[in-house]
Amino acid sequence: MYKKLFLGTTLIATLLLAACHSGQTNTPRAIKMQGQSGKMDRYSDYGHYAVCNDPSHSVPWRGSLWRDKERAMQDAHDHNAANPGHNAVVESTN
Repeated sequence: MYKKLFLGTTLIATLLLAACHSGQTNTPRAIKMQGQSGKMDRYSDYGHYAVCNDPSHSVPWRGSLWRDKERAMQDAHDHNAANPGHNAVVESTN
């Protein structure tokens, strides 16, 4: 009897823990993936971004802030491909 009661409570506790853990978004894996994404965060003191000063923009276009210069260069390339004649370049915050 005690063995069945122990197994039942263990099963219920395991299911409850699994249900609570599945809705959690700050898992170590998610945090690691976010850190490796290259996006800037508040702990970074450097960054690169694409900017386009074409007169067709009412305000100069700015891409996302990235740690990696290559990603900012990709943003500039994508902007130039989508808008023929524009000359987006990469700038640095430091």
